[in-house]
Formats: sequence, structure tokens, C-alpha cells
Amino acid sequence: MNDTKPLTGAEANEIGGAIQELVTLTTKTIIEKDDAARKRALSGFIQEKLMLHCQELLSAWFVVEREYKPFLSAQASVMGNVFRIIETRNQIAKAQEQPQPEEKGAAAPENVVELNANK
Repeated sequence: MNDTKPLTGAEANEIGGAIQELVTLTTKTIIEKDDAARKRALSGFIQEKLMLHCQELLSAWFVVEREYKPFLSAQASVMGNVFRIIETRNQIAKAQEQPQPEEKGAAAPENVVELNANK
């Protein structure tokens, strides 16, 4: 294990900003005379910071990949099952609340409308 300080939010923002600036310099169409020197400086800064914190970054990646992703996947599956159970329960409760049609002998099909409702 190396004896460096842990990566801070400020350092992570600096690295992200340097990467974004490097991408912008690399993809711009009009090249200025100091762009090459700026690219070298940014590349050196990014390389130094990433090498300084590479073990920490790789460890974090492995933790997310091997522990959190499976955990979140399992949690999403459980939540999906819970929501399906609740939905089924609500559908059953709603079906039980609907009034049952009165039986007057033969039941009329659903697509038949009775015009004389006062029988």
C-alpha cells in the first residue's frame, strides 16, 4: 500500500476539469501556438494524479463492480416483486369491491344494453 493521502473531492474535480480541458484542446479545430504546451502540461498533471491514486481508484471500481452492482440488482428485483404483489392485491381488492350484477334468470351479455331499466 502506498503512503499517499486519500483522493479528495477537490482533487477529483481538478482531475475531471483537466480531462475536460484536454478533450476540448484535442478536439478544437483552430489550434493556437500554446495549445501543444498546454496539452503536455495537462497530460502530465492527469498522469501524475492518476498514478498517485491508482490503487484507490481501482479498489473503488472493484468494490462497485463486485459488491454494489449485485446488491443493487438484488434490491431492484425484490422491489419489483413487492410492487407486483401490491398491484395484484390492489386488483383483487378492486374486483371484490365491484357490485355483483343481480341475477334475473339468464344474464345478458356484456355488449347488450338494456333500454328499459325500470323493470
